[in-house]
Amino acid sequence: MPASAAVPAPAGAFADDGLSPTSFPPDEIGMLRLTLLYATFIFGVVLLADSGRLPSMAQSIHELPHADKVIHFSIFGTLALCLNLTLAAKRRWSLTRAIVTGSILVAAAATLDETTNLLLACRSWSLGDLTANYLGVVCLGVVPMLGWRKPLPVAG
Repeated sequence: MPASAAVPAPAGAFADDGLSPTSFPPDEIGMLRLTLLYATFIFGVVLLADSGRLPSMAQSIHELPHADKVIHFSIFGTLALCLNLTLAAKRRWSLTRAIVTGSILVAAAATLDETTNLLLACRSWSLGDLTANYLGVVCLGVVPMLGWRKPLPVAG
């Protein structure tokens, strides 16, 4: 075959439009498992915090300047990234739909988490925490996916 002949892209390959790096899509089941495991971990930490049972080491984080905000940013941003990747791995969802849906769901969970602090004596509501949650969703959950491309449909 001449060197100039076009070679078809392998099944599942990404379109290389020259605008973004190409990569392979995350495994749908693997991403779902990772997302559920991470969400369960976060839920457990929230339950411990809501019941006032966080270990003393975790309680001492509030003594470090801005550490609480960094944790809020990281927790909800990572959750948004995991959920967005999980939804994007579904072949029937567009990338835009996956990012918007996943980010809205995580932002709603972050809002619910922070709002429930108003009802608990051992927790306090903080606009700074809520802002850190939202910034995490945008910076970690949305921005990294903007250059990502979904795989080409497999002919068959």
